[in-house]
Amino acid sequence: MEFVVHINPEPTPYPPRFRAGVRRISLDAKPADTLRSLINRAVEEVGRDPSQSYFFPLFLLDARESGSSFVPGPRAVIAEDGEFLWSEGAFDRITVADLERAQQRGFFGGDPHGLFLELPAYGDGIPSGWEELFAWLNAIGGVASIATAVVMFTSVLRARYRQWQKRGARTPYAFLDIVLARREWRPDELRQPLGLSEAEATDLLESLGYTDQKDGTYRYAGTREGRTLRGLIIEQQLGRDPADQSTILEFPGEDDEEPSPGESPGYL
Repeated sequence: MEFVVHINPEPTPYPPRFRAGVRRISLDAKPADTLRSLINRAVEEVGRDPSQSYFFPLFLLDARESGSSFVPGPRAVIAEDGEFLWSEGAFDRITVADLERAQQRGFFGGDPHGLFLELPAYGDGIPSGWEELFAWLNAIGGVASIATAVVMFTSVLRARYRQWQKRGARTPYAFLDIVLARREWRPDELRQPLGLSEAEATDLLESLGYTDQKDGTYRYAGTREGRTLRGLIIEQQLGRDPADQSTILEFPGEDDEEPSPGESPGYL
């Protein structure tokens, strides 16, 4: 298959965009090729040493198109075993096939057959990790209105977060983004990708205010407990306004609009 890489070989200011000097490189790729191996091949094509230059990968709506709009990168992809592989810590392990599965399952809204590579200047800030999240949950757990929800939520995370770390989830933020993204879930949609038991999947949803619709789905109902915990996570952990639904990532099939040209892309 063709894998298209648009690469800007010179350091450039934010925001990333198709500028003069961006090169289009067409690579012959296989489904099992990792994105990192394809990036390295493209970097070598422009005469740079991949071990000495870190090019930031961005995702495109249509990689074949020069000037394509950017789309948010996937927080996680679907690996061959059916579970999530988290992009933030396992990017070097992600294959083209993993990205294709993420697109097919609605976890990625871009083109799995190409990338845009930028050479930006950026800081080396270390994001907060899982233990900081657990400390925060412990701090808010004394609030009576959300005490039960916090216990259920924390129990599921404590049981599983180390296995997610091994699959690249260095921090909890990709997990939080994905779980809070939809207002409706079927438990199996989370159970396999997250490696949960059936009971854990339903506990996770119920702790965040999703209620059983008796048709195999759980819908966010805005109960007092669920709304408060969900809202606090969105506001205090993800830095968003809980009342502004447009700031919460939505997946295809939920009447969401495609990203507009020039919209800020998601970064890995």
